[in-house]
Amino acid sequence: MATINKEAVKKSANNNVILGHSCKNWAPKNINNLFARVNKSYVIDPNVTIEKLAIACEKIEEIAANKGKILFVCTKKIGSNYIKKVADELNMPNVTKKWFAGTITNFVYVVKKMIKKSETLNAIVESNQYKFLSKKEQLILKRGIAEKEKTLEGINKKLYKTPNAIVIVDLLKEHNAFKEAVSNNIAIFGLMDTNFYSDKVTYPIPCNDDSLSSITFVIEHLKNAILKGLARIKDNETNEKAN
Repeated sequence: MATINKEAVKKSANNNVILGHSCKNWAPKNINNLFARVNKSYVIDPNVTIEKLAIACEKIEEIAANKGKILFVCTKKIGSNYIKKVADELNMPNVTKKWFAGTITNFVYVVKKMIKKSETLNAIVESNQYKFLSKKEQLILKRGIAEKEKTLEGINKKLYKTPNAIVIVDLLKEHNAFKEAVSNNIAIFGLMDTNFYSDKVTYPIPCNDDSLSSITFVIEHLKNAILKGLARIKDNETNEKAN
């Protein structure tokens, strides 16, 4: 069992992490993650949150240390810009606009093909061939590139195979991403609010997924764990060169 950090428990409460949905909108199987019922809403047990977050951090650090690719998914307005910023800082793939069906399930046949097509179109723009195209052809070409880049934003040049793990901010909203991850046996690190429950979430983190402060609290912990994993890679490479 992970060690409970009392200071982290206190901070989780201060960052709205423990605030769940109304009692009318909840998943009954979440009962073991709850602390109390207050003003017709459920309160998440901060001790459970911190314990499971600690476990998640240990696991995601190992994945990062083994050079695994971790896909971040958050298409809701609250959190999407922040998630993109974190993923970019970690040089990890992310989906923050719209989940593209087949991103995981048909990656080799769909996403990889689109990435290759986008790279080909960009190569044309950068070549001498581009200046010989008519203005209409140039416009069509640029529109085609913009459309593909919008679809693949956060994935292009960052993901060339199915990810080793996926971080999902809102499991209910991102149900398609969740289902694809499950069907492909990908480790799922999910922020699980009181309105959702599934035992197929590999590393569930009970928390409020509708508050930016709550999302930030959880993701910052995962981010720091990933950074530790990436640092271990550099340390190992340094030691290998020294030997």
